[in-house]
Amino acid sequence: AASRPGSQAMNLQGIWNDKVMPPWSSNYTNNINVEMNYWPCETLALPECHLPLMDLLLELSEAGKKTAREYYHSDGWVVHHNTDLWRSTEPSCEDASWSWWPMGGAWLCQHIWTHYRYTGDLEFLKKMYPVMREASVFFLGFLTENQEGYLVTAPSISPENKFLIGTQEETERMAGELVEKMASADRCSPNHPKISAVTMASTMDMSLLRELFSNTAEAAALLGRSDDPLPEMLGAALKRFPPYRTGKYGQLLEWYEDYEECTPGMGHISHLYPAYPGEIITQEKTPGLFEAARRSLERRLLHSAENGSWPASWKICLMARFHDSLECGHLLKSAGSVLGAGLLVASHQQIDAIFGLGAGIAEMLLQSHQSFLELLPAIPVDWNRGSVRGLRARGGFEVCVSWDKGWIRQAEISSRRGGVCRVKARGLKGVRGAAGVWDGDVLSFDTQAGAAYSLLFAENELAGLEIRI
Repeated sequence: AASRPGSQAMNLQGIWNDKVMPPWSSNYTNNINVEMNYWPCETLALPECHLPLMDLLLELSEAGKKTAREYYHSDGWVVHHNTDLWRSTEPSCEDASWSWWPMGGAWLCQHIWTHYRYTGDLEFLKKMYPVMREASVFFLGFLTENQEGYLVTAPSISPENKFLIGTQEETERMAGELVEKMASADRCSPNHPKISAVTMASTMDMSLLRELFSNTAEAAALLGRSDDPLPEMLGAALKRFPPYRTGKYGQLLEWYEDYEECTPGMGHISHLYPAYPGEIITQEKTPGLFEAARRSLERRLLHSAENGSWPASWKICLMARFHDSLECGHLLKSAGSVLGAGLLVASHQQIDAIFGLGAGIAEMLLQSHQSFLELLPAIPVDWNRGSVRGLRARGGFEVCVSWDKGWIRQAEISSRRGGVCRVKARGLKGVRGAAGVWDGDVLSFDTQAGAAYSLLFAENELAGLEIRI
């Protein structure tokens, strides 16, 4: 209802705003909230609802050229943590931990690539490629070389967290002095000479740019832009990015240094972007970093005063990626406590929590970010029996699946575009009507556009059961 082709993109309250002066001015908050509104679009088979966000991006890419030029003396375009109906792109006011964040365009550009990966729409990609390209141009100019020879963002923040500065003895003493403020997980940390938000090369910054640069280069190749020198420049820059690092708790570092968090229970978990919604840190490709990211999330949960609203939704999405069925169930129950009868956040009519929750539930049922479809990777333990129809996956596939007592009984995959389908699922034994090839526990088979394929499982192979959409 809030995001149809030709309408405005969804902001914090969407079309349900009922106030002349709404919370946060009913604006678009680009450091999590507007993106979360659109997380479920593709997997829940509503790709057309994604299009108003693309219109917003096209307009921001024009408005942001002036900000890039006048604030940074740079080419390309930029938008910071907040924008509005008039497409403001300059930094907002107040605290540096959120206002000084020029990465809004980089995050929003991920939605272009996501829409393409699900739909395979080359005409759409051609239309949106200049937006990705010019965002990359800006950040290529924004990067600077640090003392270790890496290309980094500087200044840099991790929205909207802060850290303690000083020796271990000093930070431990400060932590004791500020324990009540820190335990509340309040992002508005007390003013203190040893508390800061600004550093270089935050994990979120560098993750956003890893995806933006690699996606832009891949889009150029798909569109045949062989005469464009930018992709080669982006590839060279990526080779000079600092590696991910882990800290003293075994956690994925949030900042370039192993700083002590000011509010370790903070709702923003920006440094876990590469695990979700990003696709950089995965169980298959980077198992060590995958465990470090999980540990970071566990630390957030340990220190959180509560798990409600949009932070709970993001945590559910991450726990689904971590295949933690038990924690998904716990968080799912607590997330509902802040929702009103209309499923919006009751206190201020905010809509991101429910859309993020929808994305998290979809992630429990189907994942496709690791180059294969994984069925029921993280359903809660009390979902003893159920079924789902019409979920979509990257590569243009649509999935129906039913289960009983934790085991998949029936599953069918419809191919919307043809091509190779790769599937992983508990008890999977084969596919009816196609020659499957196994690579470990992943089954690959060729598909034809418009055809449907029934999967075979250990407990229903002899029964010859199959379902149809």
